[in-house]
Amino acid sequence: LRRLCRFRLELVQQQTRIKTQLTGCLDIVFPELAGFFNGNLHLKTSYALLSKYPSAKSISSARIDGLTNLLYKSSRGRYDADKALKLKNLAKDSIGINNPAIDLQIQCLIKQLRLYQSQIKDIDLSIMTLMKILNSPILTIPGIGYILGAMIISEIGDIKRFSNPSKLLAFAGLDPIVKQSGNFQASSTKISKRGSKYLRYAIY
Repeated sequence: LRRLCRFRLELVQQQTRIKTQLTGCLDIVFPELAGFFNGNLHLKTSYALLSKYPSAKSISSARIDGLTNLLYKSSRGRYDADKALKLKNLAKDSIGINNPAIDLQIQCLIKQLRLYQSQIKDIDLSIMTLMKILNSPILTIPGIGYILGAMIISEIGDIKRFSNPSKLLAFAGLDPIVKQSGNFQASSTKISKRGSKYLRYAIY
């Protein structure tokens, strides 16, 4: 369970880096697209759009019926013909730069993101299966689901190995660093950040 949770976190972090790269590319070729998707470019609909039309120029040149069908199907009806026309006009007036190399990069990045999504989904299913077998009471805590619960209990292991709560706190690196010299004692302290960074991440 610990290995699966740590590997999942690595994939999520890599996915985040790819998302940042994709956003940077779109800032160059079609900066207005983020506003069209209400600030969230990382949607199934936007990925479907960019896989076929990776720039403002390609969207503005697309047939309106083809663009409408793509948006409608990928969004399950949320984006209709009016939205497609709005997007096409937005693309025509875009200040984005036409660059075929960036267009190709965008398409490759989306393929990577879809692969990460598929892999993370597979890992989530394995984690849920193990958590159901363990039947841990951690799942009864409001706000803690299978993935978060798995990260916490897999890092802690047998909780009985901690003789008191302070030792568990220190293992998570959440214990304070005490700065004291002579009669001086700091009024504020930072956490030590020792121990398991994965447990600390999960608790945050």
